[in-house]
Amino acid sequence: MVISFLLQFFSRGENCCATVLYLEPDFLPRQLKEVWKTGLKDLFRGSRRKREDTTSIDERLLKELLQELKSLRKEKREDKKRIEELKVEIEKLKSSVGRRAEADATAEEAPREYLSAVLELRLMGVDPKHTFDTFLVDSNNAFAYRVAKNIVERPAAVYNPVFIYGDVGTGKTHLLHAIANEMKNTHPTLKILYAPVERFINEMIKAVDLNRLENFRKRFREVDVLLIDDVQFLSGKLETQMEFFHTFNELYSRGAQIVLSSDRPPVALEQLESRLRSRFQAGLILDVKPPGHETRVKILKLRCAELGVKPPEDVLEKISKMFPANVREMLGALNRVVAYSQFMEVPMTVKLVDDVLREVTQGPRRLEYEPPLTVEERPEEEESVSLERSVDKIEKALMEELEKIKSRGSEEV
Repeated sequence: MVISFLLQFFSRGENCCATVLYLEPDFLPRQLKEVWKTGLKDLFRGSRRKREDTTSIDERLLKELLQELKSLRKEKREDKKRIEELKVEIEKLKSSVGRRAEADATAEEAPREYLSAVLELRLMGVDPKHTFDTFLVDSNNAFAYRVAKNIVERPAAVYNPVFIYGDVGTGKTHLLHAIANEMKNTHPTLKILYAPVERFINEMIKAVDLNRLENFRKRFREVDVLLIDDVQFLSGKLETQMEFFHTFNELYSRGAQIVLSSDRPPVALEQLESRLRSRFQAGLILDVKPPGHETRVKILKLRCAELGVKPPEDVLEKISKMFPANVREMLGALNRVVAYSQFMEVPMTVKLVDDVLREVTQGPRRLEYEPPLTVEERPEEEESVSLERSVDKIEKALMEELEKIKSRGSEEV
């Protein structure tokens, strides 16, 4: 646009050229500025040679040129302003990204460590469903429940070690799992190790065979919380008892929390080394009794909700009374009744409970329930009846036709 104006001004007066020179644009690059000056000088010399009257300058073209230069100056200022704004925004963004990266580096590390620890609990065999919320409390287990919660709130602060004992299926393992799950949520930095004592025994044997006993000791002794289930199975295993004794002493001296479970109190573990029994007896001993009838019914209802069934109340009452001492056996019985009801397509009743569970409680017996006809069997039965009726109709029609023939023959005679 500007060049076209220059061409139109080539034969104009020198005042015009002087004006254009005065309006030399400072926004042009250095090389273009030189071209601009050279072009205007040539234009000025040419205009002097022609000596035309400067009053004949086309004011319209001059105004357009000035307007063009003005708009270019404005665009330049706006571009500069926008560039500065962008620079500020970029610096802010860099600063924000830098802070966010630092925050993410630290914040991301904690969730990763937490997830890793949770996964480790699962690999240990800790059931995520076994929490304090899913542990039904009554007078038979309230003491052990409250102590377990206190352990999570204040690990090794007051009671250490803690020894929980009770019959099979009374909730000891549930409490150990609940401690592990809640401890990881409350104290994510603590190193927790849960293991049935059989795993301790098997890993020790394997470590001895592979000459990796130090690795085994490091795994069980460099923890903040040790939860060992069913320690009664240490009975009669002298070498393993010795290793567990030293593991116990190492953890206890460091102030690590130790929680043990057994099916009997320490004094009844006669095949354990006396010094190991004395360590157990020095701690807090808790007994867990089987839950009462009402609590057992609640446990059955929770299991029914998981299975998506809703049996009559009298069915649950019946199952609860049949298994007063062992929650695991009771839940297994419920599973059997529900499965039989669903697959054999019969309603859940007290009679069904008696028949299905009699085999469990009293020995094998043939059930009186016959499976209903399948969809495929019913049409065959209907077809058989229909065919029999058709044969009867055909036979009747043939007899009638035969009588007609006989009648016509007698008439002809």
